[in-house]
Amino acid sequence: MSKNISRRALTVLVTLVILFSLFSSALAAPSTVPAQLPASVTFTILHTNDVHGQLEASGSNPGMARVAQVINDVRTAVGASNVLLVDAGDEMQGSLLSNLGDGTATGKGLPTIATFNAMGYNVATFGNHEFDWGQTVLAARTTQATYPFVTANIVKNNTGDCATAGWTKPDFADNPYEVITVGAPNTVKVAFIGVTTTETPTITPTPTITTTPTASGIYSYVVKEGETLISIIQSQGLADTQNALVIIFMLNPTIDPVTDFITVGQTIRLPPPNYPLPTPTSLPTGLADGSKITYRVLSGDSLGSIANKLNSTIKSILDLNKTALTNGDTSIIYPGQLLVVSINLVTPMPTVIPTATATP
Repeated sequence: MSKNISRRALTVLVTLVILFSLFSSALAAPSTVPAQLPASVTFTILHTNDVHGQLEASGSNPGMARVAQVINDVRTAVGASNVLLVDAGDEMQGSLLSNLGDGTATGKGLPTIATFNAMGYNVATFGNHEFDWGQTVLAARTTQATYPFVTANIVKNNTGDCATAGWTKPDFADNPYEVITVGAPNTVKVAFIGVTTTETPTITPTPTITTTPTASGIYSYVVKEGETLISIIQSQGLADTQNALVIIFMLNPTIDPVTDFITVGQTIRLPPPNYPLPTPTSLPTGLADGSKITYRVLSGDSLGSIANKLNSTIKSILDLNKTALTNGDTSIIYPGQLLVVSINLVTPMPTVIPTATATP
């Protein structure tokens, strides 16, 4: 009996000691609950994507001046320190203004990056169209940018095999991600990770131009997914890009030369490589009536105006150019097209100067 009592007393004592130890430890342990939660931070992220160099207002494109006004209005309303401005890619390629840039080989896209700099972008990543002009031009534009370009899934192919390439960032990129502090008076850190579509290697034209067989004269071309006038000019081997654009606009009056906007499935007319800009044909003198000359069609010409200009006839022009007129459609001629014309087939009617008639 006494032994059982002693055991029970010992058990109670041990239990009290354990409880007291736990209680003492709880009193001695530092509190893990902060005395005060951090203040909340409210901030705004504004983003753009697929600007495609549309800097000027046209059609449904508001133009970057209006976009900048909206951004500045938000900055004024909530405070510039509480706003982040980012872009998700396809910034530059797509308008005549941006595509021509400063007219140099590496100046493409320059106006767009200058505009983004002025608007105060914080960070951007790459779309597939950033690679349309090749890595040299892209590096020139990311160097021009005052904001970082980030990409976490584009790396240098430093082994010759994409499957075994390491994680070295490309020269045209700044970092895989960017951490930006935002907010006032309280701040918070925000990370932006750049990720580009994995279709980029297959849907972006290679900077190395591979010429393909083309017709000797004007021909029709159906626009494919992801194509622009610049990429079509390159893929078709049209050597002088600027002249090719001018001729394409002449051949396709429905294409706006400001936006050079085209759609998938659209049929456009293209010139063959090295097609010259149409210039007025010098008319030789002293040729016998009915002599044949080669005439280069100018923008705005019609068969009737050519006949009047050369004292010829529409029927004669048609008879001499049956193979040159596309598919026998006699109503279609193109700027730059060469036609054989027999001159001085008709005598121009002199203009009779009216004279006064005396009245009795």
